[in-house]
Amino acid sequence: MLKRATIILFTAILICLALTACSGQSVDLYFTVESEGSFYLQAQTRQVKSSPNIYQASLEQLIAGPGQSNLLPTIPASTKVNHVKVDNGLAIADFSAHILTDTSIPHSSTTEKLAIYSIVNTLTQFEGIEKVRITVENKSSGTIDGRSIEDFWGHIGLYDDFSKNEEIILKNEN
Repeated sequence: MLKRATIILFTAILICLALTACSGQSVDLYFTVESEGSFYLQAQTRQVKSSPNIYQASLEQLIAGPGQSNLLPTIPASTKVNHVKVDNGLAIADFSAHILTDTSIPHSSTTEKLAIYSIVNTLTQFEGIEKVRITVENKSSGTIDGRSIEDFWGHIGLYDDFSKNEEIILKNEN
């Protein structure tokens, strides 16, 4: 009886590991870091729970915020990821209106650039994603609660699809 239970347990562990449902996937999430008076993005590697949509799960972890005290969040914590769809190299990431209306992260040209590229750089690490389009409540233009969607936080805007931005990432000098 004990031998049979051991075989069943061993088989369950092997199946779990084979499906990678136990550990998830290692993903880089990009958060704000300050260095010598300037602000950059810095990758923080996390295990993201296996999900049918690893892209959405990764953005949800990004919104949850950094796990290190030297890193700062880029997206308001009240924001929800409605969905992420990928088609022909383009990821369309749709967010709740909170991404526009919640000002817990001050809206400036610097924070806007960091917010946009934290999303873009997180998604473009995945094979098959070359560009990212950000939408709000399934819209790429118009207004929500008096805020222009395409203006985003009022500086860079969401007028185009975005590609990975390596220049905004703080490089380690190690």
